[in-house]
Formats: sequence, structure tokens, C-alpha cells
Amino acid sequence: MRITEDTRVGRLVSASPAARSVLAWYGVDVEAGDFELKLEELCNERELDIDDILVDLRSQVQDDDDDDDDDDEDDDEGGFDGFDADDDDDDED
Repeated sequence: MRITEDTRVGRLVSASPAARSVLAWYGVDVEAGDFELKLEELCNERELDIDDILVDLRSQVQDDDDDDDDDDEDDDEGGFDGFDADDDDDDED
């Protein structure tokens, strides 16, 4: 997920549970009324540094995305190996 100043808070916290934790670290308890705000608007209202928050959010949300990718790769590899096991033996002869 690409996170910018224009990213909506609701989209961000829905896409990544880690995003809510990062915002909480900055003292932001995300409420339903915040969901329509852009990150920049939220930061301006709460007098927070948008650049610092963006760095932390990008780092944590990227980590979440990487974890999800790892899970998908494991699932794909397991299915692929089981399906092509006979084909691999034929190719080696």
C-alpha cells in the first residue's frame, strides 16, 4: 500500500492493523469520525509532524505487507510442489 499525506485514515487502518498501533504511539486514538480524514488533515488537527508519522507508517505497513507476502509464498510453494512432484522426476531422466 502506498501511503501519502492524502491517504485516508480509514483506508489505512483497514488495510493494516499496524497502522492503528503507529497512530496510537503518537497519541491518536482513531475514531469513526477520523476515517474520512486524510493523514495530513489528521496531523494538522492534532499538531503532529506528518513527515515523522509517514516514515513510521511506511515502515510498519511495509513490514505487514512483507509478512502477508511470505504467507502467500508458503501457500503457493506447498501447492506447487505437491502438484508437480511427478513432473520433476520425468524431467531429470
